[in-house]
Amino acid sequence: MNHPKEYKHHPEASVGLVGRVAVFLAPLLLPLVALFHYLPWLQATQLRLLASLALSTAAFFATKHLIPTLQHYNLKANIFGIDLNKRGAKEDKPKIPEALGVVAGTVYLVFIIINQLLFTTDALDNTLQSMLVEYNAALHCICFMIFLGFVDD
Repeated sequence: MNHPKEYKHHPEASVGLVGRVAVFLAPLLLPLVALFHYLPWLQATQLRLLASLALSTAAFFATKHLIPTLQHYNLKANIFGIDLNKRGAKEDKPKIPEALGVVAGTVYLVFIIINQLLFTTDALDNTLQSMLVEYNAALHCICFMIFLGFVDD
């Protein structure tokens, strides 16, 4: 049986985390770079897109940090389920914290409201005001859905 040769220097080992993230994000960022380069008349839109990208990245890292932090509080408050698919006695089965979707939903609402505050302070005409009423109604619906999902758990 032929075994492949083992190399001391594997190509993926030298890439590192930054290289892997760059390879993952390149197809996502290329259209954005093309938009910025070939459409210079969209200066305000470019700034808003960059701000939205920065806010979205911050929301991702906030959610990634908060979920492991808050799952311990759910376990202490007895908001958990038991993994029934594991073998063994009921006492030995792992406890899975529940209601962590409220964390992602709350981070989403906070960053959407920050986004709304950043982009609506410069123009206050009647059309924008009527759009804000509908936008705020949608945010209230999302807020109540998150609350209903938490209460349901």
